[in-house]
Amino acid sequence: WLPCPMCGLTRSLVCAAHGRFGLSLTFHPLGPTVYLALVLTSVFPLLQRDERVRRIADNQALKLGILGFGIALLLLTWSARLL
Repeated sequence: WLPCPMCGLTRSLVCAAHGRFGLSLTFHPLGPTVYLALVLTSVFPLLQRDERVRRIADNQALKLGILGFGIALLLLTWSARLL
């Protein structure tokens, strides 16, 4: 049996959305972090009226760096769970 990298993430996100962060961590270690990222992603467009925030949002290198870091973190977590 080989779990997928995101196995348990949906249940973890549901627990985090209900404020049960300890239980969220038991389903997937990245659940609370992904939940926070989703919340920030939904609030971010509201903040883009500010010029400084708009400049950050337009930075393609930053976006790619965050995406790469997220993928690396997911693969690292998956590797740790496989051991």
